[in-house]
Amino acid sequence: MSDQRLSVLRTVLLVVGLICLVGIYPLSRLWPSGWSWGPGPSHYLMMILGIYATLGVFLIIASRNPLAHRSLIWFTVWPSRSRRCCSSTDRCFTRRSSHLWRTWSAHAARHACPRS
Repeated sequence: MSDQRLSVLRTVLLVVGLICLVGIYPLSRLWPSGWSWGPGPSHYLMMILGIYATLGVFLIIASRNPLAHRSLIWFTVWPSRSRRCCSSTDRCFTRRSSHLWRTWSAHAARHACPRS
């Protein structure tokens, strides 16, 4: 891996680690509909905050030597992809699918039209 790509990876790991460590709670307050799982206080939110804070600490540690922590990095990437697939599948078979189809059609249109 080139020095430039390694430097970018270190920066990304540090930023994502800091967001996981200190950014999830403020996001849950600024955008509650994206982070709440029902009305009132949620024990689930506290559990998620604990998991993300722990992940953030380890991503910050991994930013020092990313090549030695490849499995942690892939562990961070693959569950995110898995969740995206599960959410997309869920939206295909529920009433909330209109947003998914609008997003996919806009994405397809953007890539189908030649840029000038």
